[in-house]
Amino acid sequence: MEKPTNIDQKIPNPPELPQRLELRVSVHGLPAIEVKNPSLDVAAIIRRVVMSNFIDDPDYQARTKVGAFLQGDDKDWILVEFWRGNEADQRAFVDYLNRRISE
Repeated sequence: MEKPTNIDQKIPNPPELPQRLELRVSVHGLPAIEVKNPSLDVAAIIRRVVMSNFIDDPDYQARTKVGAFLQGDDKDWILVEFWRGNEADQRAFVDYLNRRISE
C-alpha cells in the first residue's frame, strides 16, 4: 500500500454550519426551541426575532403569530416557548428562524 505524499499536510477544517433549530417540547410542556451553547450570531438572531416590537417588521409578524416568548436566555442556553398557534404555524416559525440564521 502506498503512503500518501502529503501525510504531514494539515487539512483545513470545513467552515462551521449554522445551528439548525428544531421544534421540541419544553420542560413546561409547551412547544419550544431550546438551544444549548449557541454561537454569538445564532443567539443574536434569535433574540432579535423574538424581541422585535416593530409592527411592520417581518420578524414581529412571524413571532406574534405563534406567541414566541423568550423564556430562558443565558450565554450557553436559550429557550423560546410558543404560547399560541398550531403545530404547522410553529414549524413555519422554526423554518423562518433557520432561514434567518443561514442568511
